[in-house]
This record gives sequence, structure tokens and C-alpha cells, in this order.
Amino acid sequence: MPRATHDTIGPEYARRWGARSDWAEALIGRLSGMLPAGARVVDVGCGPGQHTLMLRGCGLRTVGLDLSSGMLRALAVPGLVQADMRALPLGLGSLEAIWCC
Repeated sequence: MPRATHDTIGPEYARRWGARSDWAEALIGRLSGMLPAGARVVDVGCGPGQHTLMLRGCGLRTVGLDLSSGMLRALAVPGLVQADMRALPLGLGSLEAIWCC
């Protein structure tokens, strides 16, 4: 889908998919169990940021990245950054994990 489409559907996407989900909670719990407290994680393609919030809730220092400004604004999650996953604004060795869903 083009970025403009994602910008347009951001609020509806957040309404439909912004709630917690059992599968995501299980996988995020598993990931957080393998990392030290405060580990640095990036949520690539974070959309409105629902998984970013879940990762943070596990004590992980998480930043969410998405290309669509409409998605980033949909839930008003602080600390989300507009970025293209083909050219991540991250330094080598700056993370302990990547979450991409």
C-alpha cells in the first residue's frame, strides 16, 4: 500500500487493531524474558504504536518507527519516529532487539 493510503487509514487501523492481543502479548513476553531490564528495542513498522506500548510495559526502552505519519498520529503514542525501514536511523550496536510485526 502507498504511504498516502496508510496516512488515511491510520485512525481506523488503530481503532480496529490498537487493542491488546493474546498472540502479541505472548511473543512480547517471550522476547522480554530473553533481554535484560531496560534493553533497547526498536519496533520497526510500528503503525499506531500499540506494540511499542506493550514492549515499554515490559520494561524495555522502545522506540517505534513507521513511514506513515497518519499511523504515527493515530494513537498519539509519545516517542514514535517517522522513518523508512530501508534506511533505519540507528547506529551499529545501538539495540538489543528488533520487533517487526
